[in-house]
Amino acid sequence: MIPHTHFTTKIICLTLLIMAGLSCSIPSAKANGLMNPRNISNYAGPEYNFDYFKDMSIAEFKLMMTEEEVREIVKQEGWSGGWVDNSVPPPETIETTGYTFKKGTDQIISLYRYKTADDDSYKIYAIEFAKKFPATQNTDILVQRLLEKYGEPTNIKRDGTNIVFEYSPDNKMSGVRDCQTISQQKQPKCFLYVTWLKGPRMTIKISRKGLEMVLENENEALTSQTTINARKGIFAEQMKKRAAENFNLDF
Repeated sequence: MIPHTHFTTKIICLTLLIMAGLSCSIPSAKANGLMNPRNISNYAGPEYNFDYFKDMSIAEFKLMMTEEEVREIVKQEGWSGGWVDNSVPPPETIETTGYTFKKGTDQIISLYRYKTADDDSYKIYAIEFAKKFPATQNTDILVQRLLEKYGEPTNIKRDGTNIVFEYSPDNKMSGVRDCQTISQQKQPKCFLYVTWLKGPRMTIKISRKGLEMVLENENEALTSQTTINARKGIFAEQMKKRAAENFNLDF
């Protein structure tokens, strides 16, 4: 899946960007001139809308996929574990613990379910994936293959020797520094950052020894949770009112 804004030139340039000591220019209105390879944290690529993340997949799993669809893929692709094998009860609203599925000895994936407010079915709102390589890989080749599969990142960062690709609806939010902690995020000024943080996004950590990937949209699950809890509250109030109406004062 390659966005229409992604060209072979961009793949080559981004690969060179990550290689130490090299720089390149991309012939586009947004990125003319040289990019600085020594400070790739300032890199700002395309911004993606919800439909992009809806179509994204990790090992055939997608956001908003139903529990029935997950079970079919688990069966077809040879995954084991998770709530399919262990009969884990579904969540009342949101699953905050991801149940892990395994494939061989080198791949694990955790899927997080939520209960939808419209039809009480269960869907996936977050996917965590990790893959270990049997031997050390060439990072530049890994970068190019991921660019070909997912397109140009919204942001690029470094985590030690690892390269981190971020895909999100806003390339500026990744650089916000005063809303990083839980206590900071409770401040009114961090409302937009928290909305972005819980919204549709994907992160890929690339190392020579493996990949770590997260695809999530917590806002979708939280919206359903709010609706379900509101209905429970209304029902509880109705029951209290009915009990009060039927209460015998005995005088």
